[in-house]
Amino acid sequence: MLLADPGDQRTLAQICKQIGAGKRTIERRFQEETGMTYGKWRQQLRLMQAMRLLAEGAKVTHAALEAGYSTPSAFISMFRRTLGTTPTLYFRASSRIH
Repeated sequence: MLLADPGDQRTLAQICKQIGAGKRTIERRFQEETGMTYGKWRQQLRLMQAMRLLAEGAKVTHAALEAGYSTPSAFISMFRRTLGTTPTLYFRASSRIH
């Protein structure tokens, strides 16, 4: 479900209720199968969605909201923590390489 819509705002508890699975079971399975927590996996999924949109030419605001971030500044902050730069500078530098 989340791969089809990374911006889905439902919590893990809401998703578990819908599919009839226990939250702890899903958290354990995520850790076993991906080597990361569900929260970290979801963050990575959203980051990849936003990066895909940015690479296609989307504005930062659109990419952030479409990927499920509550605000563009929340996305930019997470992007900077993860990649060490802002989305604009990251894609500006990557366009010079190509």
